[in-house]
Amino acid sequence: MKDTYKSKIMPEDFLNYSTNKTEFNKSLTSKGSGLRYNTGKLRYDLIHTKSLEDMVKVLTYGANKYSDNNWQGGLSWKSVIASLKRHIAAFENGEDFDDESNLLHLSHAACNIHFLNAFYHDFPQGDDRNKKILKFPKIGIDIDGVICDFMSSWHNLYDEIPSNPSTYYCDRKIIERFELMKNNNTLDDFYLNIKPLIKSEELPFDPHCYITSRPVSKEITEKWLDYHNFPAKPVISLEIRDSKVKAAKENNIDIFIDDHFDNFIDLNKNGITCYLYTQPWNIKYKNIGHLRIYKLDELPFL
Repeated sequence: MKDTYKSKIMPEDFLNYSTNKTEFNKSLTSKGSGLRYNTGKLRYDLIHTKSLEDMVKVLTYGANKYSDNNWQGGLSWKSVIASLKRHIAAFENGEDFDDESNLLHLSHAACNIHFLNAFYHDFPQGDDRNKKILKFPKIGIDIDGVICDFMSSWHNLYDEIPSNPSTYYCDRKIIERFELMKNNNTLDDFYLNIKPLIKSEELPFDPHCYITSRPVSKEITEKWLDYHNFPAKPVISLEIRDSKVKAAKENNIDIFIDDHFDNFIDLNKNGITCYLYTQPWNIKYKNIGHLRIYKLDELPFL
């Protein structure tokens, strides 16, 4: 019996057992050989569980205080933002816990962010934030010197006039020359062939109207605008050097854009906010401040 027992457990058998046990233990700790492709998928494993738990505590507190998912009925976005700011301000001032809930101010803030993020998807009707687009002003624009390159074209016609003069009043004979061109039937063609200063697609808004002082009919101006694909908005054509104030007020203009310094002063003095569009002939005027722009897309309300 003793010999038979020994024959059943040999040294090589023990070695095999140890090897098999090692393989078995390895299988317990191995990540496995199965494939799973997670590239590009959301990494929920990146969430800090304790931070999430703290936010859930606030949600639970709210459910006990009001009702389950009470907040999902919708809230004013501004009211949630106000609550968020209060909790952030308290935390910024060194206060960790909310007096009422005894939960972290940061957890309340995270909960408010959670609400706003959810509302962005599910409750747009609660969005009562201040929005510039809903208060978009009625903008009137000048044409020559803002979207139309009058000075270069005038220089090409009368080369003694600089293409980029340092003053708007660069031609003492301009009225006389207008009359001469009108009598020669060349004035309309001159205005129709002026090159634009910008492309129509570079105009960052649709103007409410155009107000211009020109010696040609508004039909000629409209034809030029249409040819260059500028917005087909009303054209108010005034006599040379007439004030634009009356036309701006009659058309309920909130903002006007002009390159002529005298128009800039006249409009602003009479209650129409006017931006001065920078050109060589008005650059010498200082202290314009925020009312000077170099490009149309610099308007702060855009």
